[in-house]
Amino acid sequence: MQQSFNDMPLAKKLTIVLLVIGILPATIIGAVSLFQASSALTEAKEGGLSAIAELKAEGVQEYFVSINGRLASLAEGRISVNTVKDFTQAYNQYLSQAGSVDSGSLSAFYNQQFASQYKKMNGKSINAGSLMRGLSPTATALQAAYIGNNSHALGQKDKL
Repeated sequence: MQQSFNDMPLAKKLTIVLLVIGILPATIIGAVSLFQASSALTEAKEGGLSAIAELKAEGVQEYFVSINGRLASLAEGRISVNTVKDFTQAYNQYLSQAGSVDSGSLSAFYNQQFASQYKKMNGKSINAGSLMRGLSPTATALQAAYIGNNSHALGQKDKL
């Protein structure tokens, strides 16, 4: 039942040959077109995403420039300058106004509460005494008042 190509009538042979000649290039052209269309869509998407990224970057940059301008304006403002002067004066006068300084409560805080919490969070110990050695007398007095003599728990000292 199976006919070989040589045994087929000429009309069938021509039909088969013409079909192969027509289908093969159409398939190749279709595959190339599909590849080109896919590449074009990918490039278009990448271009769109790049444009969006550039716009967002410009927006963030403009925001930082705006904030920088506001901060510069605020820092140069009369109220800020006067506030810094008043703060510096109050800091420098604190020791004479505070009287005696209880650095023992600050030392106890660093050696007990802070050191144990630091070890829990970091997995290593800290020399609590070294934290106080670098402090000026005014800084020691302020930390003793704000931290050492503060009845609130570690992490809630701002509730003073």
